[in-house]
Amino acid sequence: MMSVYIESGHEISNFLIQAKSSVGSWENLSKKAPVSSRTLRHWYNGKSYISLNVLELLSDQLKIALPPYKLVDFLDQKRIAGKKGGLARVALYGNPGTIAGRLRGGLQSIKVQAKNPASPFVQKKIAIPAYSSKLAEFVGILLGDGHVDERQISISIGGDEFEYTKYISDLSFKLFNYRPSIKKKKGVEMYTMVFSRTALVDYIKGIGLIDHHKVRSQSEVPLWVQSSKSYSKACLRGLFDTDGSFFIDRHLIKKSLYYNPGVAFTNYSLPILNFFYSTLVVLGFHPTISNNRNVLLRRVSEVHLFFKVIKSNNPKHLGKFKGFVDNYKKGKVPKRL
Repeated sequence: MMSVYIESGHEISNFLIQAKSSVGSWENLSKKAPVSSRTLRHWYNGKSYISLNVLELLSDQLKIALPPYKLVDFLDQKRIAGKKGGLARVALYGNPGTIAGRLRGGLQSIKVQAKNPASPFVQKKIAIPAYSSKLAEFVGILLGDGHVDERQISISIGGDEFEYTKYISDLSFKLFNYRPSIKKKKGVEMYTMVFSRTALVDYIKGIGLIDHHKVRSQSEVPLWVQSSKSYSKACLRGLFDTDGSFFIDRHLIKKSLYYNPGVAFTNYSLPILNFFYSTLVVLGFHPTISNNRNVLLRRVSEVHLFFKVIKSNNPKHLGKFKGFVDNYKKGKVPKRL
């Protein structure tokens, strides 16, 4: 944009006074030009540049001869002014490009950001829960389908278990006063729950979970969970809801088809697998281990007892079990005696 400035002789001021006199006031003159009366006064006093377009417009409308003028590149003027301002700041506060200058700037930025609760540069706080069955269940969920790294926690849930993500989100809010984001993976029937809170990551590590690959590091259930029967049951629930399944065995015997329900838990960390197995044994169940990665319950009475004692908060598992029970009551799923 090109603008006019007064170099000497007050030519522009004289032009504006003459224009004002022809219409009676600054307000009337502002109606002739697409600017405010205040801007016109600033131009008259030499406080800012006048647009060449406006100058020519007023000259044409009011039949007043154009005064002598000189064109200036407005952007150049801004750059010159900016450079002057920068040099003045360096003279006043020192060079910000030095290590000391950057340090001062960083410390000042921390102070400013700390006053803004919504700032993305300030670590967000979480509620710090005491040991409880709910916390033990959350630990089981993480040991099943979770991953802990330096900055965040993620939990991967199958595409047919979206309702379960809502339960985990509610559980997180009750424990930490924080809800994770839930994202659907592109091209895969799976959801990822992301907990982006450094304070939460630090807390989870502090209660016994590690930030390494569960299989390579052979993760273990924290001792505070193993030392309590109620905590162990809750952790078992979280493990089953993420890495477990309810299944139905079908057997053809003498041309008759028999259906037997079962519970399976699969995990490639032997300490976690042994915890699941031994906890079931302590609770009076009779599980078996298959291929060093599966814990199975096959007794019909114990499968029913599992859903009564251990329970499940995963709608997928509950739906399958309820469907089996309802069909069995209606005589559609005969049980092998």
